[in-house]
Amino acid sequence: MHLRRPLHADPPSAADWRRWGVDPAWHRLVEVPVGSSSVTWSVLDTGPGDAGTIVCVHGNPTWGYLWIDLLRELAGTWRVIAVDQTGMGWSQRAGERRLAQRVDELVSFCEQEVDGPLVLAAHDWGGAVAMGAAAHLAVRAVVLTNTAVAKPHDVRVPPLIAIARGAIDLTCRRSPLFVAGTARMTDRRHRDALQAPYRSAARRAAIAGFVADIPVASGDPSFDALQEAAAVAIPQGLRSLLALQAIAAAGLPARRGIRPIAALSLLCPPIPLSSPHRQRRPRLPVLRPRCAAATAVVVGRPLQQPCGIA
Repeated sequence: MHLRRPLHADPPSAADWRRWGVDPAWHRLVEVPVGSSSVTWSVLDTGPGDAGTIVCVHGNPTWGYLWIDLLRELAGTWRVIAVDQTGMGWSQRAGERRLAQRVDELVSFCEQEVDGPLVLAAHDWGGAVAMGAAAHLAVRAVVLTNTAVAKPHDVRVPPLIAIARGAIDLTCRRSPLFVAGTARMTDRRHRDALQAPYRSAARRAAIAGFVADIPVASGDPSFDALQEAAAVAIPQGLRSLLALQAIAAAGLPARRGIRPIAALSLLCPPIPLSSPHRQRRPRLPVLRPRCAAATAVVVGRPLQQPCGIA
């Protein structure tokens, strides 16, 4: 079900999309069933591709633009869909969401929108959402980027997240501090696009919700859902990678001088798990065109047979 009606805030104009290097024809609105109701998602969809469909799931506090290089590089070969999760980017602001609800929404979206081979690509907190969804979908491969999938007891929360959690409403909703701090981790030319959906406190509510929902103790509301996501990852060979903040190549063009993360982690038996590469100072991951092309080659291999996640 495809819609073209306004969101609570006006989506970008065609001129905005072009200024950010996005084909305006890629943008559309999708009504995603959620129980007895629905929620409107904004997505960037490159259209048909013979190789299959890659659904890209952003983290916090970003949106579908995070995957701009993947969209550009693979359009025509793959159908690449970069979604804006509920409350994020240009999608509907629809109240608080826990991890389990976000997993359900992604499953519903994929079941409704994707035919044929499906690859999930995920960044940051989107990794937990994608791995939770992978348990319920016929997923051929998963590409995880700058995500730990689960938080081992001996791994600290990343510094920017720790600061944000210390004053969530102030740093994440009332002020643009968290959004601006994240945007500054990449080239200046991408910062306007990254921050554009989050110009007001009302539009940043889900950013605060994302941070508040990160489970750091067994009593936290989303702890069990995160454990379930990890239970999907671990049998596929991610056990040794859970402590890493950066485990694959994808995401945003880098700030000058920042080297891209070089490892691809594909959760499919036909391809051995690549060696992880840790960054001493993790930043937003990088997906330059050459990395996007490499991703296409590698994720194309397991499409000959399912990997058994579903």
